[in-house]
Amino acid sequence: MAPYSEPDPSGRPASPLALGVDAIRRRPGLAWLIYGLNLLVALVISIPLLVVLGNAVSESGFSEELATTFDPALWADIFTRSPDLVATMLAQLLWVVPIYLIWNVLSLTGLAHALSRGAQGSFWTGIGRYGFRAVLLGGLFLGMMLVGFVAIGLLGLAANLIFSGPAGAYWVNVALLPLLVLFVFAMLDMAHDFARIELVLGGQSVGSAWSAGFAWLVRSSRANGVYIVWMLAAIVTLFAAAGLDLRMGGLVLAFLVQQLLMLARAAVTVGWIGSEVAVWEADAQHDMPMIAEA
Repeated sequence: MAPYSEPDPSGRPASPLALGVDAIRRRPGLAWLIYGLNLLVALVISIPLLVVLGNAVSESGFSEELATTFDPALWADIFTRSPDLVATMLAQLLWVVPIYLIWNVLSLTGLAHALSRGAQGSFWTGIGRYGFRAVLLGGLFLGMMLVGFVAIGLLGLAANLIFSGPAGAYWVNVALLPLLVLFVFAMLDMAHDFARIELVLGGQSVGSAWSAGFAWLVRSSRANGVYIVWMLAAIVTLFAAAGLDLRMGGLVLAFLVQQLLMLARAAVTVGWIGSEVAVWEADAQHDMPMIAEA
């Protein structure tokens, strides 16, 4: 479990963030693989939705307006004129969402294995060996995420009843609830990351990995720091791609820039998992002498 970065001239061990960046440099093919597979999955799940939306738009007579700008009023009118559109889209989401969630779990599982032992692991071996248990583990965290969001929703309803004035409603809905959603999501997402690593690298069962993942929330400040830094990097690249003006420089150029940003997002994912694996391996290496003495 030796670090997979060149030794620092000062003799100090490299930081997990540096090891995450080093993982991108050592395994650039992983970023291309994640980007390509994400693009393939996006095409598989988006084409049926685009067909449904395309039919509704073509019948609305607003095709030209929607091609040049985003107008919520026009979309509201389209949904009003096509009542079956909502039901059809919901039916599509019943299989689209599970495919996306399963692929997300499998890809991160493969990365955890690929970036272990000096970034010498195998992406596909990780998926084949641990994929099924990783999906079960992901199901546990998804259930907890849904319960957490429902609890926040109920808390929001109660807070709006208590603080019924304009100022109270503003602070509840604009400040309190978004912060609670972000906190719950980040806490469960980080616990899931390290639970997955415990499953893949630590040889833990699904239940043991689940509980060990939550232990990382309080046992390591480095783990929390790594998660926050890479999450911010992921948010920047994701929103940069989503907010790109498709009219800037022509559609083709905008598309190419968007794809470069999505490739950068895939590279951030590799660095993110690489840093978390480095934190886990450093912790495991630190515990080795105590285990040997015991």
